[in-house]
Amino acid sequence: MERPRLLIILLAAGMFVGNAPAYLSQIADYGAAQIARQAVDIRAPYLAQMAQITYLQKSGKQQSRKAAATPRAVNTTFTRSQVGWYKPWAMANELSKEVQWDEHAPFGSGFAREEAQRQALTKLFTECLEVYERQSKAQGVPTNDLTVTFSHCIALNEELSSGRKMSTKEESALRENLRDQFARSADYWTDAGKQSIHETIVIMTMLAQAGYANAKRNHDQSAEETFREVARRNVEALTSASLHELRNARSVLGSR
Repeated sequence: MERPRLLIILLAAGMFVGNAPAYLSQIADYGAAQIARQAVDIRAPYLAQMAQITYLQKSGKQQSRKAAATPRAVNTTFTRSQVGWYKPWAMANELSKEVQWDEHAPFGSGFAREEAQRQALTKLFTECLEVYERQSKAQGVPTNDLTVTFSHCIALNEELSSGRKMSTKEESALRENLRDQFARSADYWTDAGKQSIHETIVIMTMLAQAGYANAKRNHDQSAEETFREVARRNVEALTSASLHELRNARSVLGSR
């Protein structure tokens, strides 16, 4: 039996005996550890920068976006591209030369090493998206609605940073806030545009989870605190972001 299907069955069984939260915790722990194994060769300070969300800053005075004259109905769901994920290779290509890897990582040398590192990052970012997809579906969380991704990623970062689980009411308020921004936006939003934002914030949210999992495994309290701080800053960045800023979200490591 496939693991995701088995996890869903275990979750359903747990609901009948009142143990669903324990199963959800196991799913989350397994996912973070799974990603962490692929990130182990990235030095913690660089993984932390990679996991922190920022926004592309353009030089000069930025023009303010004109809001729609009246709020309009906007569909915040998206249909996944049939060609797969957009961001893993693009982010890997951008960040591979910025990362400092463990000097013992078996990547070879020269051009072969650069290509191996790019492929390793592509695989890591893809795994972030796939693990999030499996975890969310096991918990009944939609993965094709950007407002849900937005609120759920904020909740995951909040729980990592403070240990506090956001309430359903809090997550609902976050979704409504982003939905209102969509309704007032004068921009035309394609499925590809919404999927790209989804992928960016999911990848960096899951990298923070993975970095913390590696720190816990290594009993590195300093690194644990680093990734809690990354998650705290991600909460701040996401909750204060405009829709235009979310479109330009990127990793701190890539903005240096």
